[in-house]
Amino acid sequence: MILYIEQLSAFSFFSFIIMLWRTPGIKKVYYINATKLSLKFINIFKKFSSLKIKPCKFKMMQVRDASGEIIRLRHSRKDIREVTSSIVEDIRKNSSKHNVPYHYIRRSLNGCASILERQNISRIIYLIDVVAWHLNRNHPSSQGVLMAYHRPFKNSIETYALKRNIKLSFFPWGAGLTGNAYEIKNYLMFVFPTLKHFLLSVRQAFFLGKNQQSKEQQTSNSSKILFSMRGDLSLECDGHHSDFFAYLNSKLSIDNMMVDIRNVKNDFILSLKSHGMTFFQDYFTFFNSLRYNAPYNINGSTRSEHKHLSRLAKLYALSFKRHESLYAKNNVRIDYDWYKYTANHAIKKNVLEENNGVFVMQQLMFDGYENEGCAFESDIYFAFSNFSFEIDKKIKSQCPYYIITGYPRDYAKHHLEQEAKTIRQQLKANGANYIVAVFDENSHQDERWHTGHSLQEENYRYILELLVEDDKLGVIFKPKVARTLRSRLPKIGPLLDAAINTGRCYIFEETIALTTKASPLVASLAADISIHGHLSAGTAALECAVHGLPCLLINREGARSKLNELPKGKVVFDSWVQCKDALLKHLKSKKGIEGFGDWSSIINDLDPFRDGLAAKRIGDYLNWMIKDFDAGYDRKDVLKRAAKRYAEEWGNDKVLCLN
Repeated sequence: MILYIEQLSAFSFFSFIIMLWRTPGIKKVYYINATKLSLKFINIFKKFSSLKIKPCKFKMMQVRDASGEIIRLRHSRKDIREVTSSIVEDIRKNSSKHNVPYHYIRRSLNGCASILERQNISRIIYLIDVVAWHLNRNHPSSQGVLMAYHRPFKNSIETYALKRNIKLSFFPWGAGLTGNAYEIKNYLMFVFPTLKHFLLSVRQAFFLGKNQQSKEQQTSNSSKILFSMRGDLSLECDGHHSDFFAYLNSKLSIDNMMVDIRNVKNDFILSLKSHGMTFFQDYFTFFNSLRYNAPYNINGSTRSEHKHLSRLAKLYALSFKRHESLYAKNNVRIDYDWYKYTANHAIKKNVLEENNGVFVMQQLMFDGYENEGCAFESDIYFAFSNFSFEIDKKIKSQCPYYIITGYPRDYAKHHLEQEAKTIRQQLKANGANYIVAVFDENSHQDERWHTGHSLQEENYRYILELLVEDDKLGVIFKPKVARTLRSRLPKIGPLLDAAINTGRCYIFEETIALTTKASPLVASLAADISIHGHLSAGTAALECAVHGLPCLLINREGARSKLNELPKGKVVFDSWVQCKDALLKHLKSKKGIEGFGDWSSIINDLDPFRDGLAAKRIGDYLNWMIKDFDAGYDRKDVLKRAAKRYAEEWGNDKVLCLN
């Protein structure tokens, strides 16, 4: 028998010793994480025992299923949904009270699908498959046992583990206080929802006292649309990333708009204020909502499940009351949001539904496969295409007004053409005859819990080495997170500097909020071809493809995406080596490879419009609704009238229903 331990700590060490005493057949022990103190205990223990105790070494990119897909992607696509659906179905059957919506419970079971947060289902599911993979690789004939933190819904988790020939043993709850500061903070915020709400309110009060611009603003009496977007708060219609694309391309009035500026730099705040933007006012709401603490009962549930669901109920009630108060004080009638990756959107939707408002969600990211972390509930959802609808239908999202608009940033091309031309001329003046644009993703240093820095290094190293070898090649990089690029990927720094010094390499580095300001489209317009290093993502590539610009994809993660329907060896490649070889073949051939980077075979499935008017459609829709609210229509009529008008202008097949 092989024993695996989720975390060795002062708390878990005693349980570990008891396990050894009760289970004499243990041959070897592996630990996933360990505190410094526990390692000292282990070193002492080894002096009195011949038992081998070692770290369990693995990388996310190594842990794959038989098809080659990394397990983490398969979990999002399939396994997590099956486990959480089973849990929610049991709750439906056994619950005696329904004061917390089932969708909120479903999404809360998995948080933001992060495997760094130990209370999430995704964390334990991932660990089970890591152990199964490691066991099969190193001890294929042995039984595996995983000692993990105690978690609710034990039966569903154990059923999943047994299918993989893994037995589970759980530590006491005290183990939740071990680990790094990030894990401890998240654990405490989950266990004590009142504390979380208190700290959030304190932060709001601190911001209100600090920010003079927010306090001095003059507010109008107009109904407001709260733009709860990514933080790209630029009102310049220059084609680069802006949260306000709907406003920039329609008759939507800034008098009806509002933004939250808590995490915004002062220069952006001043710019927004000069345009007449209203700022969302936070208030100290903690004491107003302490009385909301209804228990959530499940007949026959274990004590830990009851406590878990009671915490969710309390957090839901506190958050509901907070949003209800803030929406009312700010006269918010529409919350226009994009972040469907946690359970918080369900609270906002329900608050607005009960208070004559509308919750609107915007698809910003391309979802090429079913992903449990993308399931949502909303009154309205602005989506790219019918393919998006089919994906959301499979993951059981719910939305009575599912509106097909096309890709929302497709208006940017003519704004970016001159900038792209300037960059292209600059590279050509330094000898570049053929230019390649490259798009990457963000990364995390711990390659056990993320695909890691080394995967992103490949997105730079291969093409930079080619640039050094070929003095006729130019390269443009559009990093997703440019501000941390050199600190995350220090190995590519010297190579990147050498390439820039040739005059044939250009990199976009200006940042708004967290991500790079530049649109990937400007890089693609300046290049002859683009390469996106990740089939599991693909939004940047889609932004180019909707304009008919050629783009290659590299599927190193083995993702089962819609994009796999594109021609293999012409558009989709399994590695950077394959992609580089094909690129060289394309360059050396007189006519090039026919269909190289061509998405025409599926592009209509991904965006049926491609007319540059998606942002206008979205802005018009929002404008119709907010004007109807100002005219005195209630929520039900506002929703019906806007949908009817959109169907008349763009077709009944563009107004769908997910229920």
